[in-house]
Parts: sequence; structure tokens; C-alpha cells
Amino acid sequence: MALHQDTIWEVRTGGNNENGGGFHNRVPGTSVDYTQQNAPQLDLTDLACAGAGNITITSVVGGFTAAMVGNIIRIHAGANFIVGFYEIVTVNSGNSVDLDRTPATGVGANGHGKVGGGQVNCDLIDVVVVPGNTVYIENGNYAAHPATTFNGAYSKALPLIIWGYNGSRGTRPTGVNRPIIQMGVNSFGVSYFAKIRNLAFEGSGADVLILNPSAAPPTATKIVENCKITNLAVAGTVFCVRIPAGENGWGVFIDCEFQGTGGSTSTGIKGESTAASPHVFNCYLHHLTYGIQTSGVNMDSVCAFFSIFANILNTGIYNNATNNQRSIVQNCVFTTIGVDGFYNGGVGTTLVNNTFSDCVNSAINSQATIVMYNNFFGNGNNWLGNTLNPADGNIFVNPQFVAPGSNYALQRTSGLIDRAFSMRLGV
Repeated sequence: MALHQDTIWEVRTGGNNENGGGFHNRVPGTSVDYTQQNAPQLDLTDLACAGAGNITITSVVGGFTAAMVGNIIRIHAGANFIVGFYEIVTVNSGNSVDLDRTPATGVGANGHGKVGGGQVNCDLIDVVVVPGNTVYIENGNYAAHPATTFNGAYSKALPLIIWGYNGSRGTRPTGVNRPIIQMGVNSFGVSYFAKIRNLAFEGSGADVLILNPSAAPPTATKIVENCKITNLAVAGTVFCVRIPAGENGWGVFIDCEFQGTGGSTSTGIKGESTAASPHVFNCYLHHLTYGIQTSGVNMDSVCAFFSIFANILNTGIYNNATNNQRSIVQNCVFTTIGVDGFYNGGVGTTLVNNTFSDCVNSAINSQATIVMYNNFFGNGNNWLGNTLNPADGNIFVNPQFVAPGSNYALQRTSGLIDRAFSMRLGV
């Protein structure tokens, strides 16, 4: 056997990496989840096992109960014991249980194992979670978090889910109520199909969050939702999120915030491969050198909708791919940009319903295919690389943000209100 696909894991600031940390509701109505507590439910130091291949462990002290079925016991010490996480499958008595697999290489003695209790960070469970597992992270500050990489073969049907919560599992906290994962110079990585929700990541290394390469098919998707990623580095070339070369699939970002720090050359989202196609919805990218960067050839596109690119030192979206650039940018704001709002080294881009204001070099630097119903104001150039056609619904008015620098909603007197292209009757 092995750990079950329905196992859930708990990470909490008061936890301990010697704790079991996981639970599978193996016998509904009988199994009790002991992970939502700091201390283990049972802590034994006299575990014994008859030998290699045997799944039964015993304890003279004992204390096992039927409610512990489905809980994970972490055996972290003992003669001939294999350090690891094991599910309690059967409780034979208060002094004996069967595990999901053998825990020993020979006759085991003086084993130290803890049942229940949350883990204190993710660096031990990242290599043991299996497709379908959910990792819950309780609100708190996880300082000096070790390097972490979840690299299991998670699938579309059985993705990895990492879910930050406040108060109770399943909540969707925002702002300071989200758990803060402080990575320092380390990075937090995921592979294959994964969903990351309701977390704040901070780091000062080259990468804070990495959507790692995998052997999954090109449809493999990693979704990052309601997260804030901040790179605190004050020097060097750094990224909030990086999609490395060789990535098969997409990074989808929904309702996220990306922030850099002065002194470094920082990028919110960096796509390095031919299949790195960041899809960005309702996001805020600010105080960065680049908002989004992609490079390479073939399928290296960017899709951005209802997002804000503000206080960018160089370029909001820098798409330096050279082939098949079918990027779509719609209903976005590009403001206070040091060079270009949007740059595309290829062709085939559609830009509709965007606002470009105070872009020093140009709003759009591209051989774009479609530029319609955009607003341009205070830019060095509105369009480099082609001829802007005002007849295509483009306008040139002060957007009148409520509070430039913090609130990019429109004042009631803004000339942009009711000027965007939208679905029309009779289409």
C-alpha cells in the first residue's frame, strides 16, 4: 500500500516536524482528524516491529484507539526503522496497529513516533504527498521556511492543492489574514497539476515561487489564486514567479499581487520556455522592473485581463518571443511605466479596452494585429511599430484614477466610463 489520495495535511506555526501531520478519513464516523492541533495525540518512544516486510508495530506503553485509524504516524527515530510518514490502517489493540506499508528494514526497536499534530512547515511533506492530496496552511508567519519542492506526478483528476486558511479550513482569507511563507533566499516550487490558494510568499532569492518543469502533457496547468508574491531582494536579477525552460503547461494567476523591491532588476512573472504562457486575470503587478517577461519561440504568449501594471521601471509586458506570439491583453491598466507599456518582439497580438498612461517611451511597441478601443494619455509615443488608427475606437483622455499609486478605479467624471467595447445586441 501507500499513502492515500484523499489524505489531507496540516501545516501550522505551532506544529512540529516530528508530528504525523496527515489524515485520511478511512472509516467515516470513527476516524478522527488529529492534525488540527499543535501537539500530537499520541507520542511513543518504544515502538517495535518484527522485521522487514512486517506492517505491524507494537508498543508496551500503547495508547492506540480506533479513532486513530487514518491518521498519519511519523516515525522519526529507532533501530532499523525507516524514517517516514505512515498511515494507521488498522488498530489491533491499544498496543498494536497495522500501517500502510512496512516501516522497518529489520527488527525494529525503540522507535519514536507521533500520531497527529500539525507540521510546522512544508519541507518534509513535499516529497511524500501523493496526487489528490490537499495541504492546508493555517494563518501565521512561517519565518525562515526551508526550500520546498512538490514534485509528485499530480494529474488533472488528482491535482495537488495547497490551501491557506484563517480560522477554519476552506475559508478564503485576504490581505494580512493569509499565511505568510517567508522563503528567505530559498524558493517554493510545484510541478505538474497544482492549485495554490490564499497565501503570501516573500523571499529575497532569485525566485520566490517556481512553477517547475514536468513530464506532464502540454495541458498541465498550475493555478495560483488569491496570493501575494513579493521579492525583497535589493540587488541582482530576480523574479516573483518563474516558469523555467522545459515547462509543459501554463501558469494561471487569478486575483494575485506581485511586488518587487528597489535596487534589483525584478520581474513579476517570468516565462522562459516555448510553452510558458502566463495567463493573468484580475492581478496587480507593481514596483517591478518588468511586470511579465516571456522569451523563446512557439506558443510563448501572454494573456492578461482586468489587471493593473503600475510603477514599472521598464516594461509592463515584455514578450520577447520570436514566433507564434498570439497574445491577448484586454481591460488592463498600464500606468507610470519607465519604457513601454506593452512590448512584443513577434506578431499576432490583440489589445482591446486597455488604458495606457504615462508610459515614457511608448504605450505599445509592437507589430500588433489588433489595437481597438484603448485609451492613450501622456505617453512618449502611443504606438511604435505600426500606425495607430483612432477610428478603431481608440481615445485619448485623462483616465482620472481615484488615487494614482494606490487606487486605480475611475473617478465618476472620467472620460473612460462607458467607452469600452462590449457585447452588443445583434452580434
